[in-house]
Amino acid sequence: MRKTLFLSLLCMALLTACNDDSYEPGKGDLSDLVADLVDLHTKAATQVDYAVTDNNTTLTFNSLMEVQWANKADTIYRGLLYYRKAKNSNNVVPYSLAPVTVLYPVSADKIKEMKTDPVELESGWMAETGRYLNILVKIMTASSGEGDDRQSVGMVLDKVEDNADGHKTYYYTFYHAQNGVPENYSTEVYFSIPTANIAGGDKIVLKVNTRKGVVEKEFVQK
Repeated sequence: MRKTLFLSLLCMALLTACNDDSYEPGKGDLSDLVADLVDLHTKAATQVDYAVTDNNTTLTFNSLMEVQWANKADTIYRGLLYYRKAKNSNNVVPYSLAPVTVLYPVSADKIKEMKTDPVELESGWMAETGRYLNILVKIMTASSGEGDDRQSVGMVLDKVEDNADGHKTYYYTFYHAQNGVPENYSTEVYFSIPTANIAGGDKIVLKVNTRKGVVEKEFVQK
């Protein structure tokens, strides 16, 4: 699994994938593409043979898909997959696959200096399987293309509270250090936070610092 606490965002136009053609929903030859966040499996290094969506549908490929960043055999990676569906079948034709970073929350007492430089929280949602909390954020970058941005992100667990109803509430804060990178362009980036160990009915409160102030969103585990 592609995972991190803090990572250098070296290529912040991060939805660069395996195919360089641009995609605009509803237009042209690519209008029939479907996009899903998936867990993908490598049969061999850089060779993906299937993916599992967040509604637990297994998508099999007609032929192995070459993905250079999925470079370990028999390994699960997280990604954003664009594909074409076949009629009455889960066998699909993959078009492109971009990496999605999995942020494993780390206790606040392990963070030497907390950073919450502002980003924009576009959306957040629980996977139907209950395996992930997914978020889409906009981060300001130096370049509109591939660049050496070196920003840092992470997910911090501030505390866990016991509720009166017997469930728990987990309080997370999105860590972001701009690290002096010029804020020239806005880039959308997906992140997934593992939630399989959080019980059904438990809550997650996510805090994100934005340019309009601190935003808190509440999510309930499936």
